[in-house]
Amino acid sequence: MLEGCPVLRVDEDGASLAELFMVVYHGGRSGFFDWRKPIEFVRLRRITLLALRYKIQHIVDEAIARLEHLFPTTFVPDRLSIHSYVGEKEGYPVTITDAEDAIAVVNLGRAIDSENPPAFIVTALYFCLALSVDDILNGVAFHGETAMLSPADRDLCLRQTDEVLRCNYVVRQPVVDALEKPLCSSKACEAALQSAVCHWIRIKAFTDHLPLEQLSLNLKVPSGAPAGRRICKPCETELLKAMEQQQRKVFEGLGAIFEISSWPTPAET
Repeated sequence: MLEGCPVLRVDEDGASLAELFMVVYHGGRSGFFDWRKPIEFVRLRRITLLALRYKIQHIVDEAIARLEHLFPTTFVPDRLSIHSYVGEKEGYPVTITDAEDAIAVVNLGRAIDSENPPAFIVTALYFCLALSVDDILNGVAFHGETAMLSPADRDLCLRQTDEVLRCNYVVRQPVVDALEKPLCSSKACEAALQSAVCHWIRIKAFTDHLPLEQLSLNLKVPSGAPAGRRICKPCETELLKAMEQQQRKVFEGLGAIFEISSWPTPAET
């Protein structure tokens, strides 16, 4: 108490508190709640951690909403490719500079709620599988700090990598099935499908790629293929639709893989 008034002792420096107060009392002017003004993830994280400490829930909710755009909780194919969350992009409310920042995103999710983290943590953990084993084991540089997964999340990523990669077979199965039971009578189309599968094998798409990558380009004939060897449009459309359905199933299954019970989110059920 100071002259009859309660005093709160804080450990934060003045600049950090000033930044938080600007958001609390002048949110509009600060741009924190205006999605037309992207916020750098390092700043979003800093403000959110302070908001958690002082239990300012509407700031935490805003951070969750912004991060769900980069780390989707519903099936949005064009935002599920590796590194799709990296860089300053039109319409993206958060700017993330490095792919390795996915680790800091996971940690922020755990800081928000360690037992029942926000759903964006599932996609962030999925993206962590694209990082090197060294990054997962030893952490990465993050704006003067070292961002490391918790022992539990580190072990989870290492343990489930093979399970996620096996989903490549699930996603690409419609094309493999079409080789055994052609969708049309065109020999050129059949040969093009064979070329596509051979191309996948050459680039190790069944073993080294994550299963939610956009697949439309992978169905095109690889350069150097014989002239006239093209997948016909009806077959391509049907196969792409079938593979997208398989990807949706994989996406919905990520919650079980990463042990997040709140996944898939209600919009997906």
